[in-house]
Amino acid sequence: MDHNEKKSEENIKIWTVQKDIALYIVQNYKDVKKIEFYKFNEVKGVGYTSWNVSAEVNVNNIISFSLSDLSSVKDATIRHNPKTFHLKKKDKDKDPSKNLDDVQIIYLEDVE
Repeated sequence: MDHNEKKSEENIKIWTVQKDIALYIVQNYKDVKKIEFYKFNEVKGVGYTSWNVSAEVNVNNIISFSLSDLSSVKDATIRHNPKTFHLKKKDKDKDPSKNLDDVQIIYLEDVE
């Protein structure tokens, strides 16, 4: 596999995890209209690799996800500042019927 194929495969994984995170946000928070991803970092430590992903939801609602595995958003650590994050959690744990059709999503296209 050459460098371009590896980079393309990685970008597909990164796009997929952004979509999975967007779906998590829509299914778990009320009144989501727009999600813009603006940070996607790989963090390498001794014996581990993790990913940090941040998004702005609607306006000025920043939420961050730390993932040890790009294929498992459900196991992510989720952080936000309660003083500046104003989205309300949905009454039930998750709304599986909610999809991304009515949400504007701005993905990071290429992550270095």
